Amino acid sequence: MADVVPNLLSRSSIRRDNDSNAVDDDDDGEEQQGQEVEAQLLRVLQITENENEDENKEEDLYVNFLELLDPENSDNSTITSIIDQLKEYINGDGSAINNLINQFLLPTANSISGNVNSSSSANSSNSSSSASISFNIPNGYLLDLGIGGSTVNLTSVTVGGLNTFTLVNLLQPVTVSIDNNNDNDTTTTLPISTYEYESPNTIIQNNFKMKELYLDLNLIETITTTTGSTESVVSMRLPFQNITMKALPLRLALFIEATKQLPMGALLDYENYLMICLQQIIHEFELIEMNIEFGLVEYPIMLSIKSNNNTNRTSTPFFDAITSLFIGLPIAVPIFFNTTIRNIINDLIYDNILDIDSDNDDNSNTATCPSYPTIVEVNDSYDDESTDNLLIDYRTFFNEGLPFMIKDLIDSQLIANDISTGLPKINNVVIEPFIGENMTLNGNSKSNDNSNSHSSNDNYLLNTNGTIQLGGLDADYTLKIKSIEIQNINTMIQPIKILESIEEEPYQFNNTITMGLSERPMSIVINQLYFAILTDEDGSIENEIDIRMDMEAMNVILTMIMKIVESKLYGFHMENIMNIHCWLDIIQTPTLDDDQYGIRTENENITLGLSNLVASIKKMNLNITCTTCSSPGMVELSELLDTNDAQDSVTKTMNAILSYITSLFVPSDDNNNKKKNNDKKKKNGDGLGQIQIDRWLNEAAYQCPHSSKYNPNYSSNQMLQNQYQSQTSSSISNYSYSVDYLILWGSVLLVLNGLLLIVMVTIWFISRQRHKHFLEKKISNDKKNILQYIQQKDDILETTLNDTTKSLFCSDNEQVPFYIRYGMPIIILGNIALFLSGHLNLGATVDIQITFADETITFNNFYNFSIAKSTIDIWKAGGKELAILILIFSGIWPYTKQLITLVVWFLPPSMLSISKRGTILLWVDWLTKWSMIDIFVIVICIAAFRVSISSPDNLGFLPDNFYAIDLLVVPMWGLYSNMIAQIISQVSSHYIIYYHRQIVNEATAEAEDAAALEDKEKDNDRDGDGVNDDKLERSNPTSLFLDESKAVLEVKDEDGIVSRNNNNKYYVLRTHAFRRPHRDNVNETLVVRNWVNYAMLFLGVILSATVITGCILPSFSIETFGIIGIAVESGQQFEQAITNHSVISIVQMLFEEANFLNNIGDYIGITVLNCLFLCTVLIIPILQSICLILQWFLPLTTTQRTRMCVLNEILQDWQYIEVYILALFVASWQLGPVSQWLFNGYCDPLEGFFSQMVDYGILNPEDAQCFSVQGSIEPGSFTLVASAILLALLNSFVTKATRQYNYFEKRQRLQKEIEHSNEVVEKSTTSSSHQDFDESVVDV
Repeated sequence: MADVVPNLLSRSSIRRDNDSNAVDDDDDGEEQQGQEVEAQLLRVLQITENENEDENKEEDLYVNFLELLDPENSDNSTITSIIDQLKEYINGDGSAINNLINQFLLPTANSISGNVNSSSSANSSNSSSSASISFNIPNGYLLDLGIGGSTVNLTSVTVGGLNTFTLVNLLQPVTVSIDNNNDNDTTTTLPISTYEYESPNTIIQNNFKMKELYLDLNLIETITTTTGSTESVVSMRLPFQNITMKALPLRLALFIEATKQLPMGALLDYENYLMICLQQIIHEFELIEMNIEFGLVEYPIMLSIKSNNNTNRTSTPFFDAITSLFIGLPIAVPIFFNTTIRNIINDLIYDNILDIDSDNDDNSNTATCPSYPTIVEVNDSYDDESTDNLLIDYRTFFNEGLPFMIKDLIDSQLIANDISTGLPKINNVVIEPFIGENMTLNGNSKSNDNSNSHSSNDNYLLNTNGTIQLGGLDADYTLKIKSIEIQNINTMIQPIKILESIEEEPYQFNNTITMGLSERPMSIVINQLYFAILTDEDGSIENEIDIRMDMEAMNVILTMIMKIVESKLYGFHMENIMNIHCWLDIIQTPTLDDDQYGIRTENENITLGLSNLVASIKKMNLNITCTTCSSPGMVELSELLDTNDAQDSVTKTMNAILSYITSLFVPSDDNNNKKKNNDKKKKNGDGLGQIQIDRWLNEAAYQCPHSSKYNPNYSSNQMLQNQYQSQTSSSISNYSYSVDYLILWGSVLLVLNGLLLIVMVTIWFISRQRHKHFLEKKISNDKKNILQYIQQKDDILETTLNDTTKSLFCSDNEQVPFYIRYGMPIIILGNIALFLSGHLNLGATVDIQITFADETITFNNFYNFSIAKSTIDIWKAGGKELAILILIFSGIWPYTKQLITLVVWFLPPSMLSISKRGTILLWVDWLTKWSMIDIFVIVICIAAFRVSISSPDNLGFLPDNFYAIDLLVVPMWGLYSNMIAQIISQVSSHYIIYYHRQIVNEATAEAEDAAALEDKEKDNDRDGDGVNDDKLERSNPTSLFLDESKAVLEVKDEDGIVSRNNNNKYYVLRTHAFRRPHRDNVNETLVVRNWVNYAMLFLGVILSATVITGCILPSFSIETFGIIGIAVESGQQFEQAITNHSVISIVQMLFEEANFLNNIGDYIGITVLNCLFLCTVLIIPILQSICLILQWFLPLTTTQRTRMCVLNEILQDWQYIEVYILALFVASWQLGPVSQWLFNGYCDPLEGFFSQMVDYGILNPEDAQCFSVQGSIEPGSFTLVASAILLALLNSFVTKATRQYNYFEKRQRLQKEIEHSNEVVEKSTTSSSHQDFDESVVDV
């Protein structure tokens, strides 16, 4: 036996030193044998310590494990952190590593590294299933025992008992003390090795304890005798109990640079590349020492023996020698491990790793280690065949090599069900060891603070508070969360699929996970959620609740597109394994557009992204418990959630939310490889974040060190992002301040006005030519006399009125009462004061009312604006066009109108003629209505900014009106003051025109009476003395005067009696025979046909119908954008936040707002505003159309018709359809910029966030803001335009018919007067007077 150990020791150390000396055979006692073995062991260790003396000079070339394995000394924090977490997991009492080994190497599993055997020691009692692993030695390992002519060739070794660790301390730097103290068992303390190792930077220290260990040696033993040789195949077992590995140091000298550049292909195709690549990076790999102790060395067991000569053998010389050693000299067993076993391991390492080239000297086709390609161009312009050869095909990728091992490991050790639990093994292998059954997130995991949640700031996961001050909003807020628990994480159930290839899609793979059992659902618990909003006067909300969400069978299906370039993956450098840019660089890079929008070109497909994403929950229970709740609705919510219907609604709602969220990530086109149209803002069909992923892929090569495009000074492509961000901002800006919108409508109006002007000029030109032709060729002397007579009478009338009348202020009390003469200037000045008050005071205020769980907080005066201040602010904000319109219609014109009226009131006729005064008053009266544009715009703004965010009514788990946010524009004194001033201005204008006409009428009547008296006297004089009446008539111009305004006719009948026409005579306008002034035949007339009368009736009915229809149909719509718009959509089942408004709906909304405000002042003001709006847009246009129809069809006297004309004039001034239409145009044009200016200034800190949301495709560009509204013209407005046109046509037709009727009546009267004058002339004048008269005819 003494001879055996030295020979074994000598043979096992041949490679290391050929100078080892055998121990002399000695028959001394056991004590002497032990001393000799110990001396031999010391010599071996001395050799180990003295080799490679020059290694210290090259330490800097190798990986420094002293730093890498020590977090305090490491520069590479990421890798060290990973190693440290791994050590923390596997080191300790051995349960973690036993669990892993059980999962991978127990007989119920398929071993990936060797054969799995379930065995127990023959001499050990009740041994449980033991995990083992086998190592094959292809060429065998020769053991020359030097006894009995026996040679041993070791072919394989199986190591068993690997799941019996009781103490583990692996991957430790050799200079660090390994503390293996076990408080429960002091005998498990492992002493630290006292050996001083050279080059400690390259040494990894390990030690552990095991309950049992066995080695199954499979060998071929050849026994040579004089009669021949016998070859036996032997399988034996060496069992041990209570193993203590005090020290197991490994010297691993890895070249740093070579290690960093180890390619991924060496691992993926390890059979062809691993050893070749390892040879380039490993300078030395050696097991230095096996300092091992055994509590019990059992007898070796012969498992099997088979000889080539069919000899029945039960033993062999090698087995006998081993048995003698184990039984006779147990102290030599550790030496056997530290020499023979260790040398076997080292020789295998050397032959299979360090000296692999020696086996391939005659192989000219030796493979080379993969390298990263310098240039790889793969894009969709390549033909399919060449592209497929360059990309990883997942259908075959997992069929061999490391990918196959990983996939097989995942399927068998993670996805497969555990027999003991019936659940997938991933729960035991991954989740429980690394995460645990439950996970708690809190401020201090060791805290047991049970104090009131809002009385302490300690130990909270979230604790934030502050003050919100935005405009008139002033509130304190607090938000706290004590902790969040995720329970029953280890409840993954089938189906589970990981990295599952898809037959039809070579570049896609599927992943599916399902979690949550019915009896143990996955739960998320939020403990002590406290939220409060506190104000001084406007209410408060303060609640503390606990929330629990239980989810059963939550399923997620994710299909990935990942086009990996094969050469890049195989050449991937291990040093960059933590560099995300390098991982992205192995994926096919899509080509982006050339205009720096960062969008894939039209012919490019997705190379990295999602093809499909589906998430669902079989059942979800939501429970809310109130701890302290000030909101009554929270208690109601908690009780409602106890019902089954509410929980079903929770499940349905959560699935809808998951469906919406997952739809954001999935391309809209089912076939992701189809070509998609390019959009400069967003790639059509792409899922959420796809644009950013494409940019990351393009930037990856510049940020990956082993890429040929690597630029160490490169930073993320801010140019692309800034360009896209600026484009996003500009798209919002262009959307809001749309000058194109103004140009479009302005062009339409300009074209219409141009056409109207062309028609008017054409008509004027034709009329002018016809009139000229009429005067030159067709007019008779009688007609010339009439024209001359009319012109003279107009001139005389003007002169007479100017001479006999005074200013409105200085008129007599009979004409203008005293209180009117002095009161009107006061009213005008007071009206100016009202306009100033309206423009300088608050015109409106934006209020916000928040209702949550039956508690209400009101923020008044969130934003205040007046006409003056808002005009300046809008100008500064960029809305110059709107500011100019407001300035003209609301700032300049009202004061101009009042000042003009005041001047006209005081100016005498000598400075301002009667006719000009009347013209100015009529124009001012007609233009007064246009000052109402700003009021109508505010009315539209009230409708536009009336935003209501309410809780969805289709959610069965929420109480009705659980939450609501109301934003509304409240009219203030400024608006009412401006409205009152407008009404007073228009009413006073009517009074001024009335008194102006009264003065003219009275002056005209006086002149008429005087003229009639003079005519009578002159007739008497002519009959008595034959005076030249023509000269007398010319010397008394008042005799030619006629009161046109009253249509008073004074003529002499056949008997010469002077009489006035009968004002009580009725006539019908529709039956009147209208004469043609340009015809010579005085008897030729025009009579309206019967169908025209029916058309007039039809027109009146259609006009009324179009007005009513236009007021009922939506005339404009308001679409809300931004975060508020999304919130509005959430309350209406995510339908677009578009609100249609008509005249009727605006009136209803204003009354609802009055009820909402519940204030007597608001009731009165809004009611007056409503009545004004409704009457001027709906009621008065209908009344005017009725008035015009009555004028046309009813028989009226001259006085009645005059009154009807005045009434129609007043109604025309008070119908505001045109004003409303123009206000619609202005509002729809500028609502966008005004709304953004009002609110988005408060969201400037979120601009970067909004830009990223647009960049990732979550938000549309128009929603990348807090709040914005955009108005659009709807069909109702076009109906109102049509009604305004019809009303204008009807008014023009009837008014001109009335004027023409009066004109011909006047002409008939004048004809009679001329005939009467001619009779007088024939008696008292000569024919020369006729020549003088004819020469005085002027061209009209």
